[in-house]
Amino acid sequence: MLKVIDVVYEKGIFKPLEKVDLMKGGRVKIKIEKSLLFEIVKNYRDYFEDIEDDLTGQLISERR
Repeated sequence: MLKVIDVVYEKGIFKPLEKVDLMKGGRVKIKIEKSLLFEIVKNYRDYFEDIEDDLTGQLISERR
């Protein structure tokens, strides 16, 4: 059986975001693939960390 589901990883556990038809203790193989949205958010977070609190001053200095 092949089924693709979204999961969240929390505290060392993969938690499915939808109902999964498995017996308790059942074993599966997992292919880990980060979502594109995760990568986009990470890239923007890194960008915004570099922005100073004085946005007006930074904008003026970048315009020069």
